[in-house]
Amino acid sequence: MMESVAGEVWASNVKKTISALSGGIDPAAAAEVVEVVKEFWLHFRATPFFLDLVEQIVRTFFLRNGKKSLRALLNEQGVTAETLADEIYSAAAPAVAAAHRHGALEASIRRRLAGFYDSYTP
Repeated sequence: MMESVAGEVWASNVKKTISALSGGIDPAAAAEVVEVVKEFWLHFRATPFFLDLVEQIVRTFFLRNGKKSLRALLNEQGVTAETLADEIYSAAAPAVAAAHRHGALEASIRRRLAGFYDSYTP
């Protein structure tokens, strides 16, 4: 039944944007739903069923991939040095820009180079 309802909800909303969908949600109701989902998750993740499921997933993963190198596993998933560098840059760039705006980046660079410059001061 849940699969059927989910399918209907998906079919009727698939072409709508997230902003259009979220416009009709009452923030108080959303907070209540988040709380219910959080409580469910905290309970469910401690159940024997969930713990057994995770154990089986991990065991199966290592049976299939335990002898492969990390590089081979990442390559199988399409993760290359280039894609990894792009992801790291995307994640780090906003933090570096903020540090630059607030002067923390300059202060950090000056602190690191102080010993070098002090050694050349007459």
